[in-house]
Amino acid sequence: MRRVRWATVACVLVGLAACGGSSASTDRDESSANAASSAAITDFSVPEHVSCAPGVTSVSVKVAYVTTGSESTLVSVDGRQITDLEASGALDVPVHCDPLPHTFVLVVEDADGNTASSDRVLVTDLPAS
Repeated sequence: MRRVRWATVACVLVGLAACGGSSASTDRDESSANAASSAAITDFSVPEHVSCAPGVTSVSVKVAYVTTGSESTLVSVDGRQITDLEASGALDVPVHCDPLPHTFVLVVEDADGNTASSDRVLVTDLPAS
């Protein structure tokens, strides 16, 4: 049941970020519809830009996060979910080297099933041709 709920939450958040967000909102925090969540995100660090080397199709990005009151934690990168994470930690996440913005979403859930989320946008800098 929890995985189905996470899939729904992540898809809704990624859809909102991809369809309604502007690239200027790279450091935006949002609470989900359940504003009464006792889980909170105290830090979510994703670089705004990362450089890709010539001929490379992907690059690893360092993501760090700190949460409180989280019963479960999920990170979504361009819709790919990374679940079963600790309440706080760091990840190396691969992203494609392309001219598109990449959306990172952190979602935390408290013991009552209420969620809070935060999103960041990363741009890959491609080598000059």
